Amino acid sequence: MPQHHVSAARRFSTARFYCLVFLFVGTIPAAYTQTTLLVDFGASAPSNTFGLAGWNTVLTSGNLTYTAAGPGGVVVATDVDELTDSRGVRGSARTFSRGERVVVTWFNNSDEDIIFTARISFTDSDVPEGGTSTGSWFTMRQYDDYRNTYTRVAPRSSCRTAFNIETAGVHKTDGAASLVNINLAIEWGDNSRKPALVCDKIELMNDADTQAPSMPTGLQGSALNSSTVVLRWNASNDNTGTVGYLIRLNGEIERYSSTTNDTIHHLSPSTRYTCTVAALDHTGNESAQSTATDVTTSAFPSSRPDLLQPNAFTYLGAIRLPDPVNYGGEAVAYNPDGDGGQTGAGSGDGFPGSLFTVNNSGPDDGFVGEIGLPAPKIAATVDALNEATLLQDFVNIRPPSVIAWPFVDVWNVGLAWLPSAGGGALYSAWSYYYQVTAEKTASISVTRATPLAGAARHGAWYVNTSTTPLDAALNDYLFALPENWANAHTGGRRLVTGRNREGGLSGLGPTLHAFRAPDPASPPAPNAELSAVALVQYGPVEQSAPHFYPNSFANYHHADWFRGAAWVAAGSRSAVVLFGNKGRGDNWYGYTGESMHHDWVTADLPYPAFADTDPDGKGWRGHSRIPMLVFYDPTDLARVAAGVMQPHVPQPYAALRPPASIFPRRFSVLRDAAYDITNRLFYAVEMAPELDGRVLLHVWRVEGGPVSTETVETTTQPDLDIYPQPATTQLHFTVRAPAAILSSQLVDALGRVVQYAATSNGVVNTNGVPAGVYHLVVETRAGYLTKPVLIVR
Repeated sequence: MPQHHVSAARRFSTARFYCLVFLFVGTIPAAYTQTTLLVDFGASAPSNTFGLAGWNTVLTSGNLTYTAAGPGGVVVATDVDELTDSRGVRGSARTFSRGERVVVTWFNNSDEDIIFTARISFTDSDVPEGGTSTGSWFTMRQYDDYRNTYTRVAPRSSCRTAFNIETAGVHKTDGAASLVNINLAIEWGDNSRKPALVCDKIELMNDADTQAPSMPTGLQGSALNSSTVVLRWNASNDNTGTVGYLIRLNGEIERYSSTTNDTIHHLSPSTRYTCTVAALDHTGNESAQSTATDVTTSAFPSSRPDLLQPNAFTYLGAIRLPDPVNYGGEAVAYNPDGDGGQTGAGSGDGFPGSLFTVNNSGPDDGFVGEIGLPAPKIAATVDALNEATLLQDFVNIRPPSVIAWPFVDVWNVGLAWLPSAGGGALYSAWSYYYQVTAEKTASISVTRATPLAGAARHGAWYVNTSTTPLDAALNDYLFALPENWANAHTGGRRLVTGRNREGGLSGLGPTLHAFRAPDPASPPAPNAELSAVALVQYGPVEQSAPHFYPNSFANYHHADWFRGAAWVAAGSRSAVVLFGNKGRGDNWYGYTGESMHHDWVTADLPYPAFADTDPDGKGWRGHSRIPMLVFYDPTDLARVAAGVMQPHVPQPYAALRPPASIFPRRFSVLRDAAYDITNRLFYAVEMAPELDGRVLLHVWRVEGGPVSTETVETTTQPDLDIYPQPATTQLHFTVRAPAAILSSQLVDALGRVVQYAATSNGVVNTNGVPAGVYHLVVETRAGYLTKPVLIVR
């Protein structure tokens, strides 16, 4: 749920100014601001006044009445449904332009604060739904802080809502219009408050803030250690006030800061990074980027030969999972005895054993099967990858108590394999995605790994108690600790479960809770409580505020989503490694497309469609999310288990950012991970919705012993990312690393240009282009970039 921060409402008087026309860049100075009255609703219809020539026809829905309360105006009298009221004015067509804004004044005729949102339309002459006309309705914003849509108005006081004319995007409203119409939307649907809000007047102002802040200066950076750098800069100036800064790392937005300094974590050792900073104001105007500064992280500390280094991971390629896994892969567990074990038929390619995984995670699925592992490949297409074989078909291994849950939307599943007398045991953790508040269920179960079909299903049991910790902090990933480590530090509790629920509902970061694995030969009774020890648990979201996250994961972001975890050891080095997506830039609840906060679009009608940028709809978002592995120090976890360190204190000591070329699909969902400790193979799941939900298994080999800590600098040369591949109606591209895009062209095999754009927004229209192989050529200030493109029909 978006967190609301409100400012005191202010009452404004009508002001009208008439002046000569001047040209300004940005917001018009106050001395030249022009306010034009569109309509001032009086205490009765005859007392309405107007100020724009030709605009003198009032629009009011039948459920409104006039009132003398406060300054006088119109108010909802009957039928308080959300979409059954409107009030406005119309006249001869007028051209609306960027730099103008519509401002509505409201009066709260009650003894309580009211939080509300308003809609505006330039095309619908009556109510948003059910009337005789239709058109688009856009969400108005807070007058004093345009980042927010909600407005709080004090009792017996006035306030204003505003809407800036836009020239692009889903809120494009420039051009000719012959009406301005307003609909009232009370926050959280509390429509009973509508009769208390009097609409006083609607005005047009030419002072919308279009001026960007000044460029930040004095950017300096220094390395704290092998994974962290600190940046500082001078504050920017702005006509309405600078509210924050976007920090770019190698040309991509990395962080948001509300102050003039920032600490960037999760970087690579001995690596040079190029950093810039840009300022933002209340309206979202962004300044030019500062002069760049380079910062180089230090080498990995030689004093810790026990810690796994991120450059010990060598990428081997990917495996395509069979079609029954499509839209699945929610969980994986490595089985060293599977597919003939370490020396049987499945070991000839160097990838012995098998994986248990999950099919479609929808309400009627979430079943578990077993797959054999072929050798991974690095290939240009998914079809060119080797496909895993299905060894055991997908069956429902949930115990009866979990099967009986009354509602499941999407299953969250964790799987872990352990050796056991009588055959390997497959442990599972169960929850459902929206199980986030006070719910707590018995969620841990076990069955024999072979055969899955028909095997007894034991459980389910609670992790810790029937009330704590909440399921929002549990039951996504599941993995095993080494037996000797668990005996030494967690009282023999070998299994670890946890979750990283976006929006901080798991706590402000990922969690780790260790519990004892029930014996499938003599399991406890269903609903028993399995005593747990917290190894990582960050602070609660209730104690946070925007950009203030106490006791949190380093560089915490509400869009973080680490879905996989494993104990990874190679030689004398070890770590607990979490795999998933790291949010970057600012964070908000809503859409990535156009950086749209859900607050900003919650009242729009029709509801905006972001199919090209957000196929999964709204959620906790940021400027981007990138794949990442983070490494926790087992010594820190042992200290937490011993009670000498608080569970919110451990932080990753290192991170690995896989190159974007490994995950070329735009909307990939990163899921679970598993580790084959015998062969030192790390497996991680990627599900790509735009590829019909196909699931890939990425594989890294983990080197044992020390590895080189020589400087490996990041490239500053631009590179080209293209998606989707193959393309149908549109081709999207981005240039990685700083390089301004000048033009783009699609060239056929004979070198003929079939599509050309003098300036580029990163989209090439391929409608009408015959199927075949082409090259996309992108001209940047750093030179030309080109990559092949396959167009299919």
